Amino acid sequence: MSPRIMANFGLSYDSDQFCDNFSLHYAGPQSVTLVNDERRLGDVSDTLTIGYRFKPFLYAKIPTFRMNFTNLTGSIVRTGPTGVTTNTQTMPCSTALPSPVPVALPTSSNRAFR
Repeated sequence: MSPRIMANFGLSYDSDQFCDNFSLHYAGPQSVTLVNDERRLGDVSDTLTIGYRFKPFLYAKIPTFRMNFTNLTGSIVRTGPTGVTTNTQTMPCSTALPSPVPVALPTSSNRAFR
């Protein structure tokens, strides 16, 4: 139940003061049932981190300011398949009640029930 194709790409830059990181993740389509009759679409997600390191100040050895941005492109990120189902096909549903079944009750004139 995992995608056949997964790809990651990352790019980092780090200097004495600036630090940047960009990552891109692709997960391909995948089957969500054991009989492969339903599929989840693939998706792309991305993350950007930018940061700045300040000079040492009092007790702070390396004060750093970072900002993380997730899903910059606004794509729909899907989670993995979860849940349990009992049928692979939908079953027709009837709202009508079944007709009552006639039942023979013992009577004094009926000798089979004595």
